[in-house]
Amino acid sequence: MSLKNPALKPRQSKTLSGWHAEDVKAAIRKKGLTLSALSKKHHYSDSYLRGTLIRRRPRGEEIIARFLGVSPAEIWPDRYRADGTRKRYRAQT
Repeated sequence: MSLKNPALKPRQSKTLSGWHAEDVKAAIRKKGLTLSALSKKHHYSDSYLRGTLIRRRPRGEEIIARFLGVSPAEIWPDRYRADGTRKRYRAQT
């Protein structure tokens, strides 16, 4: 195995700050559900909330945070301002 092969490089987390994705999943499991079950409970596909862990999905962030009893800004501080309002991003051209 050569480390020069890009397919063999370890994946890095896309979350810059806040809770690690595995911590979010563990907290949900400790409360008795999985991400898939929580997605289905809210009438989304079973992978919807999994995507929320790596990309901005305001509705998904709200579902997870409400289930865990915290604010979305606590879990994803890089996606929210200090006052708790969501940062808006524009597509770069």
